[in-house]
Amino acid sequence: MRGREISTLLLSAALGFMGGSVNSRMHLVHAEPEQVIRATRFELVDETGRVRAFWGRGALKDDVLAFEDEAKHSVAVFGVRQRGHASPFLDFAGQDGKSRARLELGWRDRPIFGMSDEKWEGRVMLGFVENDAPDAADADWALRFRYPDRALIGVLRNPITGSLNGTLILSDGKKQLLRVPKLPEHK
Repeated sequence: MRGREISTLLLSAALGFMGGSVNSRMHLVHAEPEQVIRATRFELVDETGRVRAFWGRGALKDDVLAFEDEAKHSVAVFGVRQRGHASPFLDFAGQDGKSRARLELGWRDRPIFGMSDEKWEGRVMLGFVENDAPDAADADWALRFRYPDRALIGVLRNPITGSLNGTLILSDGKKQLLRVPKLPEHK
């Protein structure tokens, strides 16, 4: 190759590079990121298209992030219930789809941890003791073994004096066998 041919090749390469650079700068596309994505449900699917998890409304109309097993049971759920106010919960289910462990904020945002088996929901409960008729003065906390109520250790309000006491209760399911401290007799 002669010097002139080499110069022509080098000049062509340089001009081609410069032309490509100018062209790419002139045609830059500035995509604006989407500000809001709205949907009622997002689904995570496997390679066959089967739903493995979803983010949306659950069966009880709670807002949840739920993971499903092969039988389409929600086996792990993190969510928020609407019970007059937003109330978060975390629930783990067994292979039968029934809850086995549940952590939630109960009435007045007090925590409750429940453990269950296939026969009894809430067999063991730890945390705030919710009454049938909630009252702002409620302050009972305990570890309860149920099926039905068999044992309890906790801090309970004395229904007669209103004082809080460390309490131990043992039962055979029909009657209390032991309560420490004993409740005073009604007069």
